[in-house]
Amino acid sequence: MLQPLKFNLWRAPTDNDFGGGNTLPKRGKAWKDSTINQQGQGIKLVSNKPGLLILEQQVNLKDSGSRVTYQYTINSKGEIKADVAFDFEGKGKFSEIPRIGSNFQMPVEFDQVTYYGRGPHENYWDRKTSAFVGIYSGSVADLAFDYIRPQENGNRSDLRWATLTNTKGVGLKISGTPSFDFSAHHQPLSDFDPGTKKAQTHHTDIIKRNLVNVNIDYKQSGVGGDNSWGAQAWKKYQLKAKDYNYSFQLSPVNSAPDYKTEQTIKIGTHNNL
Repeated sequence: MLQPLKFNLWRAPTDNDFGGGNTLPKRGKAWKDSTINQQGQGIKLVSNKPGLLILEQQVNLKDSGSRVTYQYTINSKGEIKADVAFDFEGKGKFSEIPRIGSNFQMPVEFDQVTYYGRGPHENYWDRKTSAFVGIYSGSVADLAFDYIRPQENGNRSDLRWATLTNTKGVGLKISGTPSFDFSAHHQPLSDFDPGTKKAQTHHTDIIKRNLVNVNIDYKQSGVGGDNSWGAQAWKKYQLKAKDYNYSFQLSPVNSAPDYKTEQTIKIGTHNNL
């Protein structure tokens, strides 16, 4: 890892986010500020038994009056189970939450991706009818979708697991309990985020950086699209401002996967639908 796990409530605004009533980049600013200004309260020991260690970390999200608690259960195999509790205590009116998840960075050589979930093209909570569950493989670059204007892109939904490895098959496996949303890029989220107003940039302005930026999400709010001048994502596809609990596991990968490569489907073999 290049950076440790960091709680994340924000996504780079889509064109629909800018168009949806009062624009999400403005009315959802508290979620972005909470992500940027989060304050970790240190890590405390909960339990220490032979072959099993439990640690806990609390993070204050003052801009939304909320907090998140991570409980890490670490075993002798190097596997880390993360139980995440988001406690919403904000007062007043808050927009839907763009995303709930964790973000971290890996060295650039860990750019080989295989996952068991929906694909082969990008898909979201309200955009996955044409994305079927299977085993998909490719590179981190294959996950991205180059919209003309840089924005959120490349998400995959309903994953059971995903691996990020180097060419020797060494790396990290992410497992859901039971599932999660996933994306990985060669850029941090901030490279795709213009702020509260659209920037007149093109996807060719987004350069490859010497990293792999990984998102492990409970879920993202839907991307909408009934129209792009006022309509928001349907309410049933919005992450409301309330408490959430979810879990995932990180495990070391020390060799090539044990499934047959002919069972996998190449990421990005279809255009985005």
